[in-house]
Amino acid sequence: MYRKVESSFYNVKDGKKDMQKSWNIWQTVIIWTMSCALLLALIPITLIDSRVDNVQARPLDHHNSYRDKGYLPIRELRPVPPLIGPKHYYLALGDSLAFSYQPTGDYNHGYVEDFYTNLQDHGTHTVINYGCSGESTGTMIQGGCPDARLRKSAYQGSQLDAAVDFIQQHQGQVSPVTIDMGINDIGRAVNDQTCAVDRALFEQRMDQMDYNMSHFILPRLVQALTVNGHRTGDLLVLNYYEPFQNRCPDVVPYTQTVNDHISHDLDVTTYQFATMIDIFNAFGGTYTPNPHLCSYTWACRYGDVHATDRGYQVMANAIERRTGY
Repeated sequence: MYRKVESSFYNVKDGKKDMQKSWNIWQTVIIWTMSCALLLALIPITLIDSRVDNVQARPLDHHNSYRDKGYLPIRELRPVPPLIGPKHYYLALGDSLAFSYQPTGDYNHGYVEDFYTNLQDHGTHTVINYGCSGESTGTMIQGGCPDARLRKSAYQGSQLDAAVDFIQQHQGQVSPVTIDMGINDIGRAVNDQTCAVDRALFEQRMDQMDYNMSHFILPRLVQALTVNGHRTGDLLVLNYYEPFQNRCPDVVPYTQTVNDHISHDLDVTTYQFATMIDIFNAFGGTYTPNPHLCSYTWACRYGDVHATDRGYQVMANAIERRTGY
């Protein structure tokens, strides 16, 4: 006996014809299933290959624990977001590097001035520089910069409050905003004279820097630069070089860790909004001895961490290459 079902291959009368039709259907199903399985198998390989191309090796891997916490090297993070481009005002924020400090007393030839010269060819007419020597993430939020007397643009209160107020008062007219911030948070954890590192204090300071950057500084700047859900300006975040890497090569991984934390804070807080500027590799990266340090910084002549005229120009060039303007 058989079940007599209309249009079924169980029907004896049309059995042969229906069986052929059903077999064709099953062939199609099998082919599609195998194709999908092959596609799914290839996707992870493609993703791995694309990430491998962007991985930056760390020759001194002293801090694998930071990878375990999710702090990835700079070049493993997402690509440059679409940029808005220069507008009327360029706002510079940060520490003594943003201020253009040099131990010679020359405070007028920094990366901000060099970058602004380039921006003028793109329609920018005014630079506002709130950079303050000795500024940490804590003082940027709360106020109390150690060298508040050394300011190029006057403001009241904390640097962060002043920056947010300026952006909001000139809504849609501020781009780009550059910021270098975080290295002063380390404080006494790294001794550049003895090359000694207090690891416990270092990790404590990194945790505090992460919190300040990801909960206050970056979110407030992003919010100020966002109007009705749309970005109105570019936020460019610089990382740091290590001025004493020739004398203290074991300190280099700690500088890399600071940079990795800044990059991580940037990525999780301002995804597809801000752009990382890689100053560390522009100054020669991990190569030791680094032949650029004596000409890019004052480390050899004065034992000073700050950049020379040439070093600041290298920083400005790195910003221009990364942004394309």
